[in-house]
Amino acid sequence: MSEKSSIFVVDDNDSNIDVLVEALGNDYDISVALDGESALEDIESHPPSLILLDIMMPGIDGLEVCRRIKNSETLGNIPIIFLSGKDDLKSKTLGFELGAVDYITKPFQLSELKARVKTHIELKRYRDHIESLVKERTVELVKANANLEELLKNERQLTLKAQESAKAKSNFINVVSHELRTPLNAIIGMNDLILSSDIDPENKEYAIIVKDSSNKLLGIINDILDFSEIEAGKMTLVSDTFRLDAIVKEVSKWVSEKNGTLLIDIDPEIPNFYIGDAMRLKRIISNLIDNAIKFSNDNLEVCLKIRHQLKSIEKIYLFFEIHDKGIGICCEDIEKLFKEPFTQVEDSYTRCYGGLGLGLSICQSLVAMMGGKITVKSEPDKGSIFSFSACFQYVYEKKVPFEFPEGISNTYSCQD
Repeated sequence: MSEKSSIFVVDDNDSNIDVLVEALGNDYDISVALDGESALEDIESHPPSLILLDIMMPGIDGLEVCRRIKNSETLGNIPIIFLSGKDDLKSKTLGFELGAVDYITKPFQLSELKARVKTHIELKRYRDHIESLVKERTVELVKANANLEELLKNERQLTLKAQESAKAKSNFINVVSHELRTPLNAIIGMNDLILSSDIDPENKEYAIIVKDSSNKLLGIINDILDFSEIEAGKMTLVSDTFRLDAIVKEVSKWVSEKNGTLLIDIDPEIPNFYIGDAMRLKRIISNLIDNAIKFSNDNLEVCLKIRHQLKSIEKIYLFFEIHDKGIGICCEDIEKLFKEPFTQVEDSYTRCYGGLGLGLSICQSLVAMMGGKITVKSEPDKGSIFSFSACFQYVYEKKVPFEFPEGISNTYSCQD
């Protein structure tokens, strides 16, 4: 049976402490203090899993207690939830700025308190688990590097050791990325529950920010996982029947959620059914459109152009172009785009627009696996055209017309 997590309650009101001990005592080991000074002494000698902290107390107040804990190298990672009767925005903002993970106002609902406490206890447990994994893998990598240095005199042994180190790095990325996904999915799920509940506009705005940030982080983790699989040669494509218009509809909805405008220019004679990896195809299109939107500044209009060419009775090539009216790329920088992962053409691009620089590298690898090629044409301040081809099996017996997303028609007018 696993050991109970510990909670430290700091409150100068005996009645509040009795309520909290009664509500949480069955699930957690509870310690208490009536003032900030004694709380700091006890916390330093017996660090808890989580702290419930009042603000208004004799001596030093809860804000100062939080500040000292967060400035401590040994205690700074303990999650703190403020439990206070102060309901003003300034106090809440200051509490979060000092490093608190949550802020609950008195009087509180016990069911809400228990849910929040449980969530932050679980998140800390996952974080501690990941930190433990990182430390273990770091020790392994240090040992691997030490062994590698001893084999520098033998070229063959050095090559074998380097391959082992690369494999360890790939496995390390996989383990850490998968471990990060678990708490992140919990955050997204809990946040969706908050958004679906009856909350005031201010808290809803905060929850929307959490949702957007979590989805961006999940996208980064997915990029790292995909890149790791590609680098390790473990990425494989599936072969399922799919509709091209279904992919276009999903991409169109995604662009709309980003407040962008998608124009569609599709050959009216293009078939609709294929056999191939629809998820990877959508990933390529989405990555390229995401770049187009990211580097388009105020003009978020993107055009998706699709053409086709039959190669045999079963094989067909699809040709995709993503046109944008963004900042463009100069000639000397175009050659750098697909050469090195984790990089962008200029450091200033990373500072201004963010990103790991993995998207184009992943797209290039996926396109190659689909028997195609990716290219780009661009001029500074005149936008860019990213083009790629992909080979699929043509399902010739299915003749279903192309259905366009709601409110969008076939413009058939993108300029080359």
